[in-house]
Amino acid sequence: MKLMLLLVAVAVVAAAPQHRHVRQNYASRGRQLSQPQPLSPPVQSLPPQRAFAPTTNQNYQPIAIISDNRLDNGDGNFKYDFETENGIVVNVVGAPGSQGQSNMQGFYRFPLPDGNIVEVSYVADELGFRAESPVIPTPPPMPEHALEQIRIAQEQRASGVTWDQQGFRLTR
Repeated sequence: MKLMLLLVAVAVVAAAPQHRHVRQNYASRGRQLSQPQPLSPPVQSLPPQRAFAPTTNQNYQPIAIISDNRLDNGDGNFKYDFETENGIVVNVVGAPGSQGQSNMQGFYRFPLPDGNIVEVSYVADELGFRAESPVIPTPPPMPEHALEQIRIAQEQRASGVTWDQQGFRLTR
């Protein structure tokens, strides 16, 4: 009976209205404000006609989805593709990866303001994300002296030479 009364008392206290005020603690000797401070100011809502309207571009027009196909087998295998009326196309196929990740392969395509079309093909798997497209910048080729240094380091490693973090040779 006592346990039942205790449980009822705990339930009543837990259900009691909670005040949405916080007493701010100051680092200097733990002083508190004398008046509780509200957590946040009252929220003012926008008029309904402007709630989702763009504010920066008055010529904004929504873009229709022409097609949207999705398939999820529930076992980690999936595929989806969609296309919009302004030329955006996305196509992805996914499967479970060997380390618990989702491996994906696909492409996306979109128009540039000048009318050109950009297409990016990609693979995302155990080796990371790799994208290919003519529009992705590529670094210039390595200079000959850097390639020579890499070759020397590979030869040294192959012959058993090791170095410490300060650049001192550990083996002879």
